[in-house]
Amino acid sequence: MYDLFEKFAANRFNNNLNKTEYSFNEIKDENVKKELKLIQRVQLYNDVFAEQQLIAMYRGQLSNIVNSNTKLKNLVGYDQAYQKAVSVLKNCIRNFNLKAKNKPITYFTTNISLELEKFRKEVSGSGTVNMAANLRDLDTLMVTAENILRSKLGREPTTKELNDFMKK
Repeated sequence: MYDLFEKFAANRFNNNLNKTEYSFNEIKDENVKKELKLIQRVQLYNDVFAEQQLIAMYRGQLSNIVNSNTKLKNLVGYDQAYQKAVSVLKNCIRNFNLKAKNKPITYFTTNISLELEKFRKEVSGSGTVNMAANLRDLDTLMVTAENILRSKLGREPTTKELNDFMKK
């Protein structure tokens, strides 16, 4: 019975992960070592308890990141921004490269900040569209051609007349 549970439920996220266990004996900072071991447990065994411990450890940092992004906080509210930050942290935990043996906090804060900024842009939908320089030049040329034809013809030029004039 447990084999079926293990096969279908507990390990559904674990299939594509690296199965290598790393030793972190050369790392001097005990807090970083603990974080790396928890991350390894999440990646190897899909350990939800270890994931919750990591989220609790980074709660203050997540709060600081959300509070520093005032545009997003004002747009969607603190709670939704914080939930997005937790979601990004979970993805960071799963994607963290244990081989590099870097400090996880550096990787996490950078990625969370970038993802929150991307989320803010998606949510705000400012609608600004960047135009290419040649398109702006073409627009200026079109307005000039329209003014010239208007003075020549004494009326508003048609689209065909503008097109013909622009081709010359």
